[in-house]
Amino acid sequence: MQDRYVGDVGDFGKYGLLRWLCGARHADDQPPLRLGILWYLVPDESQVNDGKHTGYLDKPDTYRDCDPDLFDALFRIVKGRTRSVREVEAARLFPEDTVFYDTVLTYDTIRRKDERLAQRENWLKGGLSETKACDIVFLDPDNGLEVPSAPKHTKRAPKYAYYDEVRQFADRGQSLVIYHHLCRQGTTAEQVYARVKDLHERSTVENVLPLILRRGTARAFFILPTPSHTSVIQSRLDAMKNHPWMIRQHFDLL
Repeated sequence: MQDRYVGDVGDFGKYGLLRWLCGARHADDQPPLRLGILWYLVPDESQVNDGKHTGYLDKPDTYRDCDPDLFDALFRIVKGRTRSVREVEAARLFPEDTVFYDTVLTYDTIRRKDERLAQRENWLKGGLSETKACDIVFLDPDNGLEVPSAPKHTKRAPKYAYYDEVRQFADRGQSLVIYHHLCRQGTTAEQVYARVKDLHERSTVENVLPLILRRGTARAFFILPTPSHTSVIQSRLDAMKNHPWMIRQHFDLL
């Protein structure tokens, strides 16, 4: 995640999904799920000309009724002077007991492989400690799940979540939601199902529910419910089918 992306259409879908799953947006008789967010925050890349997908804010008739409070809050943030995850945290978009882990993850001043890996391990330990009491944890890497071209010690590694990191949350009984940016290699379905296979094999999770956000650039969310949360999460996803989020095809279940 980068601060300059805050409030774009991907964020609108991302936060809308989290609000829905933890019970902050969708009223039902299921128990609330305490949310933890690991931003995987990296420094802004000013030389890259993206993060501009905010035109949806000028189309309230298409988007606002998905989540009016969220839409209005992101409108204020984007139209204001500062776009940052701290602004999102301060906007009270999530339940009061939500945990945010916004320590920056970067290797910019570290050259040695062992020092980079130690930095990463310490960062992850902090995230695990902060979110230990959460029911559902959202991993928000800038690019998504790991790729072979970026081993964990390389400069680009802070922009990815690695399967062994996913496993450490899953192994202690927490449900997960993982952001993943789709690329142009293969169809959406091919990419998603390949990642589902990897999550099963490399993170030892039993259940993976993929969800696609088809606004801006294609994004996937992998929902990994624990057995104790499967019923409530599946129920909430089913309820989305009759809501503008899916009726207008912002989200698609695969």
